[in-house]
Amino acid sequence: MKLLNFMSGLLAYVGPNGESYETRAEYLDAAGFGWLETLLSALESIVGPILIVVATVGVIYAIYLAVMLAKAENAEKREEAKKRIINVVVAIAIMVVLIFLMYLFSSNIHWFMNFGRRE
Repeated sequence: MKLLNFMSGLLAYVGPNGESYETRAEYLDAAGFGWLETLLSALESIVGPILIVVATVGVIYAIYLAVMLAKAENAEKREEAKKRIINVVVAIAIMVVLIFLMYLFSSNIHWFMNFGRRE
């Protein structure tokens, strides 16, 4: 039943008593968590530009490492460049997953707030 509430919650902000809200801000304000909307809005507006900057730096660094891999004269330098490329790819993947989870949490805050309540 919780999963069904979560799926329906993706489409609308529905309070624990069945009341419906147009926006996340209205829902949080009615629940007494108006400050949380301010925090989530600030995070969402900051994360986008940070993601762009970090992704750009990561891509530039990955290109630099690929050039170093191509120019490597011995196996030791080649292995070091491979390890660094793997680290960059893993770091970017983790960052994207964390950003996705943050947006998922912030857009479905109403479901998480009602998760522990009995129906």
